[in-house]
Amino acid sequence: MINRALTDRCAATERRRRGRRRPHGLRTRSPLARRPASAARGFTLVEILLALAITSMVATVVASLLFSVANGTASHDAAQGNNSLIDLTCTRINAAVRPAGRLLAQGDGLLVFWASDSDGNNKPNRSEIRRLELESTTGNLILYAAPQSINPWDDTSYDLAQDFASVTAALRNTTNFPGKMLMNNVQKWTPTPVGALGTAKLLTYQLTVNGPTGVISARATAAMRGQITAIAQP
Repeated sequence: MINRALTDRCAATERRRRGRRRPHGLRTRSPLARRPASAARGFTLVEILLALAITSMVATVVASLLFSVANGTASHDAAQGNNSLIDLTCTRINAAVRPAGRLLAQGDGLLVFWASDSDGNNKPNRSEIRRLELESTTGNLILYAAPQSINPWDDTSYDLAQDFASVTAALRNTTNFPGKMLMNNVQKWTPTPVGALGTAKLLTYQLTVNGPTGVISARATAAMRGQITAIAQP
């Protein structure tokens, strides 16, 4: 009797326990459980188009910045090249004019001067005369002067009353008055003495040259420091 009652009680307990189990298909999934790879969400067409549009905008901005930097660098280099060319041309002109003691002739693209009275005869000799001239056909700035080895009998003396523009024009490119190119690509050079031609010690000039980016113009001044102790009168 006791065994039967115990058996019935165990059977009832087992039935209750089985009654509390969830059906196999109704088990709940933990919220932290991962989804299968096959269930991963992909990008939509709108998202892809939006990403492409943003990428295109960023690329355009970067390209514009790079273009601006490149243009700025090129402009800076061109301006620096122009300045260097003008400085070099002015330096060579000033160096050629600096020994002048007295101007003998002046014109557009022309300057003739007496450097020094080295033999003390109060007259400009051929070895003491310089002619700085711009050849308009070639754009070359040429300095004409007698060679240091000129023979004394070829070292002609001239009166100050003479037309030194014509005298030196006839002597150009001869053995005793050769030319040396100081600069090329010069379009215009206009020297102007400050004061009277025979007493001026300062020279201003307008200069136009062909630079890396086109035509460049500048104004400059050259000091004439040559000394002539006694000047003959015409």
